[in-house]
Amino acid sequence: MYQIRAVDGSDDEIADTLVELHQLTFVDAASVPNFDQGHWWLAFHGTEAVAFAGLVPSTHVCNAGYFCRVGVLSEHWGHQLQLRLMRALEARARVNGWCSIVSDTMENLWSAIISSAPATICSNRHIPGLGRELSIGGRSSNSGGALLAVSVKHSPGGRLAAGPFFVLRAQ
Repeated sequence: MYQIRAVDGSDDEIADTLVELHQLTFVDAASVPNFDQGHWWLAFHGTEAVAFAGLVPSTHVCNAGYFCRVGVLSEHWGHQLQLRLMRALEARARVNGWCSIVSDTMENLWSAIISSAPATICSNRHIPGLGRELSIGGRSSNSGGALLAVSVKHSPGGRLAAGPFFVLRAQ
C-alpha cells in the first residue's frame, strides 16, 4: 500500500530524502531544487520513500503555483503515484487560493510528450502574467479541474519561446 504525505522540505532529514529521490529519478537531467521553498510531498511504500513532488509560487503567472518536480522510482511505476501526487498539489493550490498550477518541461522531450499527449486544441486563451494569447488544449481531470496543454514556455533568458507547457486550472 502507498501513502502520500505532505512533508517539511526545510527539515534536514526530509531534505536528504528528497535529494536522494531526486538523484535517483532525475540523475543529471535536472538541477536539485531548493527544498526549503514551497510545498513538498513524499509517497511511501511502507516506510520507504519511493516518490516525491513539489509546488512553489509561480514567478511568471499571477495567483498560481509552479509544479516544479515529480519523481517516482522506476520499480514503483504503474501505481498511479504521479497522479496521486499531482492531486495533492492541486488540493494545496486550492487551499492557497491559487487559480492555476503551471509547469514547463524545459528540454525534457519525454516529459513534454507525456504532459501534452492527452490534450486537444480547443481555444485561444489569455493566461494572466504571460501577457499574450496562447493555443490551449484541455481535458477535465477526475478532481474537477482541467488539465490544459499550452504551446509556450519560458526560455532561460526569460523570454517566451515555443515549446510544451501546461496549466492545471484549480477551479
